[in-house]
Amino acid sequence: MLGLNHKENLHDAAYDIQTQDLGPEKRQIETRVYREGKILDTVCSSYPEQATLPALQECLRHQHDRACTKVREGTYELLFLWLSRGLIALESRNYSDALDCLESVLAMEETHSEAGACLDRIRSDLTESPELLQELAERYQSQVRALQEAGRLIEARRKEVLLARLCLPRAPGKGEGLLCMSADGGSNAHALPPPCPPGRHWPRAFRWHATVALAGLLLVASLGLIARKTGKADRDSPLASAAASIEQGRALEAREVLGGVLQEKPASEELLRLIWKTFDLERDYDRAVPLLESLARRHDTPAVARRYLAEAYRMQDRLTDAVEQYRTAREQNAPGLLCAIGAALCHLERREPQAAIDLLEQTVKEGSEDFRIDYCLGTAYQQLGRPGRAAIHFAQALNRKGDSPAIYRSLSACLRDLHQGEKALALQQQADLLEAQAEPSEHGVARVARAEQRSRSQGSAPGPSGTGIQPFPFSLF
Repeated sequence: MLGLNHKENLHDAAYDIQTQDLGPEKRQIETRVYREGKILDTVCSSYPEQATLPALQECLRHQHDRACTKVREGTYELLFLWLSRGLIALESRNYSDALDCLESVLAMEETHSEAGACLDRIRSDLTESPELLQELAERYQSQVRALQEAGRLIEARRKEVLLARLCLPRAPGKGEGLLCMSADGGSNAHALPPPCPPGRHWPRAFRWHATVALAGLLLVASLGLIARKTGKADRDSPLASAAASIEQGRALEAREVLGGVLQEKPASEELLRLIWKTFDLERDYDRAVPLLESLARRHDTPAVARRYLAEAYRMQDRLTDAVEQYRTAREQNAPGLLCAIGAALCHLERREPQAAIDLLEQTVKEGSEDFRIDYCLGTAYQQLGRPGRAAIHFAQALNRKGDSPAIYRSLSACLRDLHQGEKALALQQQADLLEAQAEPSEHGVARVARAEQRSRSQGSAPGPSGTGIQPFPFSLF
């Protein structure tokens, strides 16, 4: 029999992906995904009796690669989280929460065997609890009606498929009585992209973040002790003095110091970084462009000068010029990840989400796990009107940066579009709490910038139709 095996590591979990041909009698290709040695999912597909060996090998490889990609993208990590929560809720006979979780699992894998078994168990238990059966039926009927009234017929159909799978009554106007489907029912239903759990429900998922953060703090403290021993000469250097002024919000003072350094010696990457910060802090991109253009023309200037020039163009809405500069900077060996994100933001602002997706997914294939990549991919799929796929990427971004109000708000918007109002509200409240905790420690200039960003985003929050884009809430450099 033909077969493929592969191992993937994601965060602190080990995944094994095994794909094999089950033989000429069954004519099926089976892929099993194991997480830490336990079966997480089984995917089967059939092939015709007359299939040639090369065609069979190609089908097997394609199915195996698709499962490996889902592991790398974090889809199975989300599936594991939702399935775990669903099983816990089911053991507690909290059928409402269990159904929410299992609905998300089946949205990713319509024929997921363990989720299907859990639904069968719920269906059996509900026959013995008529009152609970009525309560759940009314809840889903209400959701279906709301979706139909909003013209979101495909999403309403998805809910009706779940009603049928559970043998619950359909919503009024769509037929009477109980509908039952086979255990593998819903094969022709549209998959509902999964809502993503609020951060407050992910303590285990974020435990490794806390460990990394603590290690980072210890490292910073150690570096601080070392820095204090390096002597007064280093602390009093022009670059150190300028950096201190920037930290205190005195951008113009720092720019004067750095201008004097630039007149005495060629620009270094550190000097360019600090100069850019003085312009970025003051939103003074009109003055940044002439200086960066002149520096970019010099043969002894590092390639990052073009990267900063591209960002200045982007901030001036000169998006075509910005994309060109990002491309040139990357060709000259400037950090490719930041150039890719910057160019993708230009595509998003020009309403070219597919171009942004093509660019960013290539970066993901190269091994990037930056949360900003997932945030941009989420925004791109939101513009395409695919809130479920967007939610997956926003959830991955939140998994990598759990203290970002912007990611919470974006994920909340996706869940509203997916008719998950309670979860969306919880995410919105978490974003408000994080912002309230962060504001007292911000400098005045940073608070002004945040206020400007809120003002801009109030009229341009992303919606189901992809109208509007929020200002990018993270620093690129």
